[in-house]
Amino acid sequence: MAQLGPLTSLSPSGINPAYPTIVWNGAAFAVVWNQVATSQDLFGVLLDETGVPIGTEKQLITSNNTDDRYATIVATATGFALMYEEAGGSGRGMQLATFDATLIQTGTSSTIGNLAYAAPHKLAIRPGGYAIAGVTNQLGSSADFMFDLLDTNGARVGVDTFLAVGIAAAQGSVAASQSSFAVAWSEQFGAVHVTVLDSAGGIVRDNVLGPGEDPEVIATPTGWAVAWDDSFQAQVNSSLLFAELSPDGTPIAAPVSIAPRTDTLKSNRSLAGNGSGYGITWHELFPAAETDKDGVYFAYVAKP
Repeated sequence: MAQLGPLTSLSPSGINPAYPTIVWNGAAFAVVWNQVATSQDLFGVLLDETGVPIGTEKQLITSNNTDDRYATIVATATGFALMYEEAGGSGRGMQLATFDATLIQTGTSSTIGNLAYAAPHKLAIRPGGYAIAGVTNQLGSSADFMFDLLDTNGARVGVDTFLAVGIAAAQGSVAASQSSFAVAWSEQFGAVHVTVLDSAGGIVRDNVLGPGEDPEVIATPTGWAVAWDDSFQAQVNSSLLFAELSPDGTPIAAPVSIAPRTDTLKSNRSLAGNGSGYGITWHELFPAAETDKDGVYFAYVAKP
């Protein structure tokens, strides 16, 4: 794998950006992040492979009295779908919004069914609807990890699948192929897992990739790809790691480092493939003398 060009700093508005999410729609990368001013709002931009913006940054969701955050963006036949948490007013809940190919919202946001997920949580598009995965407190623990199938309106299909119960799971993500799913999740201060499930959500195989946390997985033509932080939950300096996986979730080669600088804290990474390589975004915090560099970053990694 080879990184192309310098890292690209996004979020030109520059007010505490975090939690980026990225997807490729066949023509461009769409990147969305939440940004903190008086409240948390969602912003987005389209990029080419080199990280050059296509058009200008947009505020995607406008809410006067709520925090909109922890988004996941997926590509659809007509543009994009965005799942995010809305907090404030009467409480917290997950929302689903649709956008055209230029990141203009189409219609209004709708509430996803009453699923007991703690934020952040991740969304993937599948034939006939969506798949969702994330940390849950449904069984009484604050850190179990759960998977569900949703229809096109966000209603649950079938029953919950629990991938981790009582072992303090941390953030993760979900990806869908035509016949299976992969859920990447991690143990707090522990190991990164990629669990492969069948089309009905049944567990096929669980793979442990090694130490690290906060993984993001996507489907590829030959299996899966995953990126993760090697030590984020410990709140120490970290590297950003990447690996390609076979259909059953086993690594094809040893992980490679995408953002190797070791004196910064990297977190909240997101990953998207476009056939010839991968676009990766993350939130990076720099040492005290360089805090003006804190923000959301993008890099493109080409296949050999």
